[in-house]
Amino acid sequence: MKSRQFRNKHNWNNLRDLLIENHSIPEMRLNPSVCDLEFWRYGVESDPDNVSDIQLWENEDNKLIGFGWIDLESGKTDFVSHYKYRDIENDILEWSEEELRQKGKERNTTICHRIQAFDCDYDRLRIIRKRDYKQTDEYAYYGRKTLDCDIPKMSLPSGYYIRITMSLRSTSRILA
Repeated sequence: MKSRQFRNKHNWNNLRDLLIENHSIPEMRLNPSVCDLEFWRYGVESDPDNVSDIQLWENEDNKLIGFGWIDLESGKTDFVSHYKYRDIENDILEWSEEELRQKGKERNTTICHRIQAFDCDYDRLRIIRKRDYKQTDEYAYYGRKTLDCDIPKMSLPSGYYIRITMSLRSTSRILA
C-alpha cells in the first residue's frame, strides 16, 4: 500500500469510481456520494480545477483504496476507504492530523480536527476511538428513525397536484 498526493483529473475519476463501488455494498452507503464529492469540489474549494489537500492511498496494483480530503478552514477531514480496506482509515487520520498540526504551526494556532462518523459505522468508530476522538452533538451521525410502526401516507395540501411539466421528447433532447 502506498500514499501520494492528488494530482490530476484522472485521480478525480478514481475518487468517483471508489465511491460508486462502495455504494454497491449496502453497509457502505454511509460514505459520501458522488454528489458530495462534486459539492466539495465546487462548493468548498476556491478553485475547482486546482483541488488540493487530498491524499490518495493505493494498493499494490495502483487501485485507489482510500482518500482523505482536508478542509483547512473548518479543520475537517472527509475520508473514504474501500470496503475491503477499512483499516487504512487509521493511516488517513494519521496523515490528516499531521497535516493540520503543521498548518496550525504555520498559522501559530491550534486546529481542532473534525471528522464524521455515523453511530452505526462500527469499523470507523473502532478506529477513531483508538485514536482518542470524542463524540460531539454535531456531526455524530446522519440521523435515524424507527420503522417499527406504520409510515404515514403523504398527501399534498388541498388544491395542489403533481403533473409532468414537459413531454418525454423534450426531456430526451435535454438529456442528450
